[in-house]
Amino acid sequence: MSNPFFEPLPASGIPDFSAIRFEHYREAFERGFALQREEIQAIVTNPRPADFANTLEALDVSGAALRRVADVFWNLTSSD
Repeated sequence: MSNPFFEPLPASGIPDFSAIRFEHYREAFERGFALQREEIQAIVTNPRPADFANTLEALDVSGAALRRVADVFWNLTSSD
């Protein structure tokens, strides 16, 4: 079974909560942390002079995969 966090969201934008299993969270968090580290490393090592777009905007949009799993996780823990 594939991890629903790695699949595109349905058109509604709401994850299929019934497909999410406990073990999916750890895998998705680990991948999200790794991806954000890579995104930040790309910002740090960018050879172009730092400017608003390639530094602050890039940092702002980094971590999308991590936000996706964290949003679901914290929403469900708050509901419980």
